[in-house]
Amino acid sequence: MLGISQGLAQQLESIYTDLKGKACKLVWQHEITGDTESECPGVGGNKLIVEDHDVRMSVTVIDPQGEKHRLNYYHTISRGTFSELGSKAEWMVQKKGNQTVPVALIVRVNAHDVPGDEEKFNSYLAVAKITSKEICVTDKIPPKPNANELARQAGATAQNKPCLPSNLAKTKKVENPCQTNCQEEYQLCKKKEKKPQENGPCEKDRDICLEVCVGL
Repeated sequence: MLGISQGLAQQLESIYTDLKGKACKLVWQHEITGDTESECPGVGGNKLIVEDHDVRMSVTVIDPQGEKHRLNYYHTISRGTFSELGSKAEWMVQKKGNQTVPVALIVRVNAHDVPGDEEKFNSYLAVAKITSKEICVTDKIPPKPNANELARQAGATAQNKPCLPSNLAKTKKVENPCQTNCQEEYQLCKKKEKKPQENGPCEKDRDICLEVCVGL
């Protein structure tokens, strides 16, 4: 995997796309919990799925081949706390002739991680690398006056960096109160399900809930 040289980094441009509003369309909504997933526009043949599950938000990148790459902000950025996303995604791109090639994605994540006050939040910038082999979060930029500049610097060299650990659940075994709550909500969901399904909305919501619990 080739990295981006300093000279190339200076040639990168930013393109902004919407993460909410008319540009996005609802593609899934849980009939009981109200959790949603919306498809939003991207750059260079990529699309974004904005996920809002249990008042925790993240993004999945769908590459030009249709493969999904979950960025799991629940773990890499907000660490299981309630969160919202900014209204725009910033794509750092390289121009190659008539082609626009994304090399990094920057999204603002407002995490309600202030101890003792769930109303307050810290605003982080999540930087993800975009390569032909891998799309994942590489940097978490904390709130600073020059955070935007730091995020772009991180994005310019992201392709050389490893993915941040996400600590995704390897098992659905109940190990803490959060996971117990997920299972209880799942059972309630199944009771309200009009037509039983083996891998339906209840199972999907349970799996996401369990993933959010990891690391709490």
